[in-house]
Amino acid sequence: MYDLHGWGAVYSGVMTDCNEAIRPVHDRKPVLLHPDEYDRWLHGSFDEALSFQLRCFPDDLIEMTRTGEYWDKRKGRVGNGVAGLSDEKHRRW
Repeated sequence: MYDLHGWGAVYSGVMTDCNEAIRPVHDRKPVLLHPDEYDRWLHGSFDEALSFQLRCFPDDLIEMTRTGEYWDKRKGRVGNGVAGLSDEKHRRW
């Protein structure tokens, strides 16, 4: 995050094609990193960062679970029923 011309904290998200674990609910997903890749993401070259977008994150490290809430872009989190990522799998890597 950085301050862009006084706008306050700014960040960027990078999307990539989905893997088979995500495909049932969406055709793309955020780029996910393994802990040993953080330094290369933060301090590597542009080409190194781009390489994360071009690779497929392992299916077996993602678990989809249905939650009681869904996300509405206009209202934020509301109601019930969309798939989410399991925190238990996230802690494994």
